[in-house]
Amino acid sequence: MDFTISNNYCAPKNIFIWGIKFSSIYLCQSILLIIFGILTIIYRQKRTIFIRRNEPYERHHVETQLTSMIITEIILVILSSLPYTIYIIYRLITIERSRNSIDIMYENIIERLLRLTIFFEASCGFYIYLFTLTSLKKRFLHILRRKLRH
Repeated sequence: MDFTISNNYCAPKNIFIWGIKFSSIYLCQSILLIIFGILTIIYRQKRTIFIRRNEPYERHHVETQLTSMIITEIILVILSSLPYTIYIIYRLITIERSRNSIDIMYENIIERLLRLTIFFEASCGFYIYLFTLTSLKKRFLHILRRKLRH
């Protein structure tokens, strides 16, 4: 993709195509995660019936924790990528509108803040595992209590 310098900043030559490509990445990611989340819930409901009849409780408990972990991850990815996707679509719709320097400044600040939400999801993996897996949470709290006593 070719870039050019416009209004003292680097911008793609065809901002519309760039916006479509860029927003479709996040939109497709959210759509795929919603589909996989729904399929996980459906599989989980079918699997629960089978587990209750033939398998011990511990395995059922582990599968419940893993399912909740996956669903939490899916929700977090969707919530963290959706704001920036909406912003890109907004920019595509208002691309031809003339803006003064204050509007540009506010839009740049908003864009930077919304980009941070994308990185938020990547930094939360550990906390998702910590708060959804009961055994890991118990160990963590035990270690934390022991360290705080000393």
